Amino acid sequence: MNDFLPEGTSIPAGQSNYMKLSEPENKFRVLGSAITGFELWVKGKPVRNKSKDQFTPEQLENADMNKFTGKKKVPQYFWAFPVYNYQTKNIEILELTQVTVMRGIDDYLKDEDYGDPKKYDLNVIRDEATDRVEYRVKAKPPKAISKEIEDLYSTMSINLKALYKGEDPFKKELNENVDPDSVKLD
Repeated sequence: MNDFLPEGTSIPAGQSNYMKLSEPENKFRVLGSAITGFELWVKGKPVRNKSKDQFTPEQLENADMNKFTGKKKVPQYFWAFPVYNYQTKNIEILELTQVTVMRGIDDYLKDEDYGDPKKYDLNVIRDEATDRVEYRVKAKPPKAISKEIEDLYSTMSINLKALYKGEDPFKKELNENVDPDSVKLD
């Protein structure tokens, strides 16, 4: 018998304001419209711009190395939007760079039975059965958002455009002058 730790002890997960697609199933509800752009990791930190040509020669020169190829990283297209993460039960920002996930969401967006992804829950299934990670997107039937999630989101002020400046989109001081309609449910 092991008496080193009390029975049932588990290491708590770190709290983050950003959703990661790390679980086999990642269920979330989109809460607001997305921003898009390009992201480049420079000295361990993300630099985001609306277009590829906004990166400076210095940023491109100092880009982090890709651990698989050994080559410098290049700007990568992204979407970022607020979500309710059912696993953590928190409002978070989901930043997507996985093209298969973007295409999956876009397919539902264009489907007349689904449309706007703020009207239904999404589940991104992460499959590591092959030599590389693959993702599939499944939508739940459209339904109204729960009052609890709506109330939680209505108390928050998120400024996604702060990501372009390398600032915290959750930081209250940055969000005081933001139009409240730009962060509420549509």
